[in-house]
Amino acid sequence: MRITMLAFIVLVLFTIVLAACSTTQYVCEDGRTVTDQEQCSPAAGQKADAIPTEKTTKEPIEPSQENACMGLTDSDAYDIARERCDGNPIEGRIVCNENTRTIWIDLDLQKEGCSPACVINADNKSAEINWRCTGLVPVVPPIEKNIEADIQQRFEEAGKSVKSYSYQYYGPGPRDDDVKILVKGDRTKLIYRVPITHKSFQFDTVYLTAENSAGVAYCENIDKGACINPNHEFSVASADFTYKLPSEWIDETIVAEETSSEFIGNRNALKLAVTTDLGKGIMWIDDFYGMPVKVRINSTEWEYRDIVFNAVSDEEMTHQHITPRPEEQ
Repeated sequence: MRITMLAFIVLVLFTIVLAACSTTQYVCEDGRTVTDQEQCSPAAGQKADAIPTEKTTKEPIEPSQENACMGLTDSDAYDIARERCDGNPIEGRIVCNENTRTIWIDLDLQKEGCSPACVINADNKSAEINWRCTGLVPVVPPIEKNIEADIQQRFEEAGKSVKSYSYQYYGPGPRDDDVKILVKGDRTKLIYRVPITHKSFQFDTVYLTAENSAGVAYCENIDKGACINPNHEFSVASADFTYKLPSEWIDETIVAEETSSEFIGNRNALKLAVTTDLGKGIMWIDDFYGMPVKVRINSTEWEYRDIVFNAVSDEEMTHQHITPRPEEQ
């Protein structure tokens, strides 16, 4: 009986020791040792490691890695903005756009209606200012026209009654050549006294229309022997053959006051003190038709000599087939 009791006691002690030796212990994040993982705070979101595993700690983040955008730290971006965008970056006002691979930093620059930012290319580190101007552009009020009533009426009548005109032109223009100009509606014809060479070809007549940026040219004057093929068409840029037309002065006149009258060529003209888009000067307008026949602004003159009104035909404004001389065919 004693032996049996003694054996039972030994068995119980052995079981207790065995249980104590086989119990797994855990170290929580806060350093506590427990026998059950659940005893560690679940809020910590960390799983405890069994002893004897050492407690692990998070590697410290290097300052240069904080707030990095595509390889550039905020500090790097601010330095680029100072160097290449000519402005003081506003710290804390930085946006990383990975879609466009750009970094946007607000700048302390003043421009009305604008919110400037330095835009840095994250790949090549180039930078430029985007002004981001969204405000309304100040409107410059137009200069109020001050044209005497009688002159204004003459200008209006000129626009209604003058359908065409032709003249010999003397004044500034794309070429210094002697040129006769015919105008009818939106079409203009230039006739040069001496054939001109332009971009390796030769011609003496140019036909232009207001709505087209290109015109056509021909060498039509076969009488002087310079034009070999009078029906050969050349394409020219209208801008290379644009002269100031008399009708354009009417639209560009802001102030006009009659001062006297004079003869210009063989036409009676009213002399006006004017202010135009090109400045102040003198304008002479035909007394009957109201169309400018001469203009002087500062020291520059535009003269429309031998002007004839309403005598240009439609045929004159279009190239007509010319039969070359027999020896030229």
